[in-house]
Amino acid sequence: MRSARLRHLLALILVMCYGARAGAWQLPLDYLSRFGSTEVVLSTQEGFGVRFIPLPLDLDLRLSLVKAPTYLDYGLSARKDYGEIRLGVFYSQPQFRVSYLPPSGLQYVGSIQPDYGDFSGGYAWQFLDKKVRVKPMLGVVIDGPRTLPYTLLNVSANESFQGDGYSFSVGAGAEVLAFLNSGNVQQAYSASAFGTYKLTPQVSLFGYHIGQFVNGKADAERLQAYPYQISYLSAAYRMPSTGFPVGLGGLRVSANRSWLNDVTTVTGDVLFRIDGLPALLGPSVGYRWNPDGTRTWIFSLASM
Repeated sequence: MRSARLRHLLALILVMCYGARAGAWQLPLDYLSRFGSTEVVLSTQEGFGVRFIPLPLDLDLRLSLVKAPTYLDYGLSARKDYGEIRLGVFYSQPQFRVSYLPPSGLQYVGSIQPDYGDFSGGYAWQFLDKKVRVKPMLGVVIDGPRTLPYTLLNVSANESFQGDGYSFSVGAGAEVLAFLNSGNVQQAYSASAFGTYKLTPQVSLFGYHIGQFVNGKADAERLQAYPYQISYLSAAYRMPSTGFPVGLGGLRVSANRSWLNDVTTVTGDVLFRIDGLPALLGPSVGYRWNPDGTRTWIFSLASM
């Protein structure tokens, strides 16, 4: 969640660095829209850095560099429409990956890692005003000395509602992965609900619950799906502008619960309004209850 809140801040920083002088640099017209998948890592628990931050070039080239407590991630990726080429170390795994995954139509993915490869292709259809999506795929995994052909069927549906001061969306999905050599089948069923409600123009609530149930075991460990149940709730107060260049802009408290991992995190953010920045920015302090009975303080940067 905190990563998503910092995307537009990163966009502004790069615009200021490369375009502060009139005529010194011409940014691509779609540059700011490229930050949708940027992932910021900025905490004492997960490390520091950024994944998939777009460079200010006509070619949609993105840089990843993250120093985590136990590993270093680095790499480059290039994107065009729904296609991507990725090369580097991502989430501690060296990888070369080529993919083309539009909402509908032809789909394909090829990924090569040390002693491992996964290649698949298929087609996706959308129905009922794009609220339902069906995607069958055929693929093969090369896992060391093993060659494992498989089929994958993914079906998902979503619906959203909006009204005076609120928005709500629900989704559901089912995925069936079958390995042709062994006949083993893995089934994964997921559901989600997201909601926002404005109590006043300054006070808002946001919450979601996501969950997945898994039955069966994949022959390839890296295709194994895992169950989860996660709930999140936050309350935010955005203060009116006082006209000063710098001032207190908002407060936010949030709680996150991972039910199956027995982890609970409570976070408080103090956010400041700074002239020239499109978002409120400030320190964040969190407290986590771990399943082994220990407790951890978490310090990071937040925006809203």
